[in-house]
Parts: sequence; structure tokens; C-alpha cells
Amino acid sequence: MIHELLGTDPLTGWTIPQLKRRLGIESKYSILAQIERERRQGYPICHTRHIWRRYYLADSKTSFETFLRRYRADTNRETRGLAYCETILQSWNKKKR
Repeated sequence: MIHELLGTDPLTGWTIPQLKRRLGIESKYSILAQIERERRQGYPICHTRHIWRRYYLADSKTSFETFLRRYRADTNRETRGLAYCETILQSWNKKKR
């Protein structure tokens, strides 16, 4: 399981390509699905905000709360961006008719 590989230091966390090589898994989506399953099981798997996300375990409730606050903010920003893009596409489709 992925959580067994992870330490608590974000700087030395594992990237998706590293996890793929270590676990012998071809698809990054398989890795992401496994992370999702393990989070569902209660493992506090976090990731950094860098372009190459590094996955690690929260070492305390405070650490996990900080991660969750940032993750929520990033998700909300992405959701707003998606809504704007969908509006642009709808507008574009109306112009082409």
C-alpha cells in the first residue's frame, strides 16, 4: 500500500512517477485511485502544491488541517476556473451557429 512507503516530510515525499516505478504500475491514474482508496480508509495522505506533487503522510492533526485548508482553496479555485471555461465554450458555441 502507498501509505506504507510515505514518510511525514513533504520535501522527501514521493511523486507519481516515483510511485509508479517503485510499485511497478503503468498508469498514474491507478496510483491516484489507490491514494483515493487509502484516504477513504482513513490514511492522512497529503500532497504538496508543486507542479510535481509529492505525497506524504500528515504527522499531526494540525498538519492535516493545514493541508486540507490549502487543498480546499486550490479545489475551489479550479472549480471556478472550470466554470469560466464552460461559459466561454457555451458562448463560443452560440457564435458558431
